[in-house]
Amino acid sequence: MTLWFWILLFLFLSFANFAFAMVQIKKFLSLTSIIESRKSLEDFKDFVRWQMYQTLIQLCFQGGALLLSLYGIFSSRLSFGQVFLYLILNGVIIILGRIFKKSEDEARSLMVDDENLKDEYKAICRTWIKKPLPDF
Repeated sequence: MTLWFWILLFLFLSFANFAFAMVQIKKFLSLTSIIESRKSLEDFKDFVRWQMYQTLIQLCFQGGALLLSLYGIFSSRLSFGQVFLYLILNGVIIILGRIFKKSEDEARSLMVDDENLKDEYKAICRTWIKKPLPDF
């Protein structure tokens, strides 16, 4: 298997992971429009945990493709066309991520009916943005 195969594999896995994460966000938002109880907050926690783990997996896929591409460039094992295609595919992933960021923001701005759950919901949202692993 060639270096280019591995780069494409990492990019394909990155696209698949991204698509799965987006489906999960859309599914969660279609089922949950408001945090109204402890159960809905627990469901939100489970959802956020998976999103955070998927982000780490995404970094591994993207980072792997980047490292292999850099190796291929510096060792002259990749052609100009392959490097160009890598940049285009990586750019598509980045653009899609920015487009669908709106859905993540929507999940972080749900209404919370129960005043007792607001602070915990906000803390979960802060963790989602600022930390690599869930601490809740």
